[in-house]
Amino acid sequence: MPKTKKTDLSATRGQRGGRRRQRPERAGRASSSTAAEQVAQPPVENQTVASHSPQPSTAPMMVAPSITVAGPTDAIGSSQQESTEMAQGVNKVWVIGSSIVKRASIASRERKGGLNLGIVNTEIWWQGYGGMVLSQLLPKLRVLRRIENDPDVLIIHCGANSLGLIELKSLLEKLQDTLEQIAKLFPRSKLVWSNLLPRFNWRYSEDIRAMEDSRKRVNREAILLVSSMGGSFIKHTQFDSKDPTLFHDDGVHLSKKGNDSFLENIEKVVTSLLKVEGEENEQALAAGDHLC
Repeated sequence: MPKTKKTDLSATRGQRGGRRRQRPERAGRASSSTAAEQVAQPPVENQTVASHSPQPSTAPMMVAPSITVAGPTDAIGSSQQESTEMAQGVNKVWVIGSSIVKRASIASRERKGGLNLGIVNTEIWWQGYGGMVLSQLLPKLRVLRRIENDPDVLIIHCGANSLGLIELKSLLEKLQDTLEQIAKLFPRSKLVWSNLLPRFNWRYSEDIRAMEDSRKRVNREAILLVSSMGGSFIKHTQFDSKDPTLFHDDGVHLSKKGNDSFLENIEKVVTSLLKVEGEENEQALAAGDHLC
């Protein structure tokens, strides 16, 4: 009986020893496969979390950070979008300014041509901000060009809310500096100045005549500056007579009829500059004496 026990014990020990020798082998295989998986996977910022996660869930956790990286993803998406737009020949137009622009963009949605005013192969990006003053124009444009590629046509309708807020001399100096910097910031864009419209009421003065004189002075200076840069302008001559039907009850903003006239002027200058077809292009060019 004792001999039998010794034989059994030795066999048992041999089996256990064999198992112990096999465990390092399995560990080696596991470590080699894990190393291969780590080499195959892209680098992840949070390696600590990934190493403690169970092996089956490691792959999904390591893929997610690579998707959320903003730099490479945005660069690829932007280049693909730009290539598609170039292939399709889509013209980009920005219209930026005060609440006049904001309300015009809203009114455009109710018209047949929609936001793009029915202009062929053209996308109009309306950027209207209530109460916008001239000093806010350049910073806003710098932000916008981080989001979108530079436009083919850049239409500016801004400055009326600055009249009376600062002295006219300072305003004209600010106007010149702003337009010059915009021209440098958008060297490939066609710059268009949209004349400031008359009003029945002005926020910072009750002297309507003095404010109208200042408005006309700003428009004259802006037209000279933009023209010297090779740009264009829109005079909006329909509003010179201050027809009450073109204005909202507040005497500042435009009525439905006024918005239609404003949008038609935008359409005319865009179709003329880009030499594309619009819904009323022929009539626009025939009656477009107020265009550059």
